[in-house]
Amino acid sequence: MGTRNDSASYETHWKTSGMPEPELTEDNCLNPVTDAQVDYGGTRHTRTGYGSQSDSWRTYLAVNANEVPNHEDIAPLDNPVTLALNTCRQKVVRPYKTLLKVIAWHPLSGEADTYRSRVYNVLHVALVVLLVLTGYFIQYAACFRRERGVITHNLQMHLQLEVLGNGNHNHTTDITPRSTPVPIFQCKKHIISQFIIPDILHSLAYVYGFYLLRISQCEQLETLMEMVFLQSSPNHAGYQSQGKLIRNLRLLLYGGVTWVFLSLASQVMHIAAGYTSITFTWMSPHDHVAKGVLLFLMLVGFVALDMVYLCVVISYCVQCSLLVYYMRGLKERVLERTLSLEETIKKIGQFETYLQELNNKMSNAVSLVLFNFITMAVLGLVSLMDRKENEYFSALTFVSVSFALILWMTMWMVPIIQACMVSGACNTIRKLGHDVRVRPFGFTDTAANNLDSFIMFTATLNMRAKLFRIPIRASYVMFLVITVCLLLLLAFQLGTIEVWL
Repeated sequence: MGTRNDSASYETHWKTSGMPEPELTEDNCLNPVTDAQVDYGGTRHTRTGYGSQSDSWRTYLAVNANEVPNHEDIAPLDNPVTLALNTCRQKVVRPYKTLLKVIAWHPLSGEADTYRSRVYNVLHVALVVLLVLTGYFIQYAACFRRERGVITHNLQMHLQLEVLGNGNHNHTTDITPRSTPVPIFQCKKHIISQFIIPDILHSLAYVYGFYLLRISQCEQLETLMEMVFLQSSPNHAGYQSQGKLIRNLRLLLYGGVTWVFLSLASQVMHIAAGYTSITFTWMSPHDHVAKGVLLFLMLVGFVALDMVYLCVVISYCVQCSLLVYYMRGLKERVLERTLSLEETIKKIGQFETYLQELNNKMSNAVSLVLFNFITMAVLGLVSLMDRKENEYFSALTFVSVSFALILWMTMWMVPIIQACMVSGACNTIRKLGHDVRVRPFGFTDTAANNLDSFIMFTATLNMRAKLFRIPIRASYVMFLVITVCLLLLLAFQLGTIEVWL
């Protein structure tokens, strides 16, 4: 009763005063719990009758606020779509763009309209290109191979036989070494195959990726990320789980960064094992300080080269992982009957479009660097197993070459494994029509003609991931690996390749 009387006296006051009633806004509302105080015409008035409603509303907000977990990087629970997109941008897209900024595949400054931002972006690109060229140049100047270190052979000069004659023609022999082990450099012998061609392939991969992601501004990866995140849910398991997807994508990113540090460590081990043999040929530093500066610049250049390798491989592998999650999650939704057959056909068409973009664009850059990975892995393996190559290896050299071999084999195996997984996901979609047809209890309200049409559609799909423009399948890769292993074993047994094992 008291509240109604106060409200009635309030309305009577404003009606008798002849002035319009002011509206309560965010500017003049002082406290939603206590009486509302407003100023009008220099007179301060108090508006009552809103305390009980405000108390109830504040209590409701406090209760609901306590129910929401205070997780980091979690968007407000407005709707599931906003939450999924914000989670995608904060947990995956942002670290990925940060990685691309390191090699200037993404603008350093987002505000490219200002003059200062344009200058920063140009200087950033010039710095990255300079570091890459420095890595090319100093590596050749030092005759340094990244899979085994400096290219030298310490050859002990043959002992010469000196025949000393006397008057009685009695000959005596004196065997004396005429020289100490001499490092003989072989840069000129393998300059094209081990330096020029790998550098050209590396530079082409960088320029091609720069064109795709920086000039043409291809946003396929971001669009694919958002589509996959919208399909998934925090409450689902398997290939519809956002948490599992985020963990796998972050594992790729963090694993790639770890590979760069391990690669740097292997190069440091190469330098430590062959420090006395590194002379930088025609540059020939006169003291240890100048040599140390050149070695530091060479390591910085190697980091720039490895970052290019990393961004090429990660860009491809992330898209492959997203495509695998998209198709396997789509299969789960169809079998759970949460997606109609008509929508499934549309989504398969979208998947085919993204797969063609992957095969026609980023797959080309990965194919270029795969040549370098496979070459360095094979040369490192030969260095370890061929007695002529490792005759003068020290213990540290064996360790560094073995470590580098593992790293380069990892880098060329990861893209191939991802491509095989995409082809496997495509194969599961081809079998999806049969899985649907043998589950009549799940599609009892679907016409038989529609089910038969869906079977025909999925059975005629011909989708494969490609590298070197060649379709990749796990069976093809296993056949190739087994064939190479048999040929190597046969070469060892015939003595074509001499090994120390």
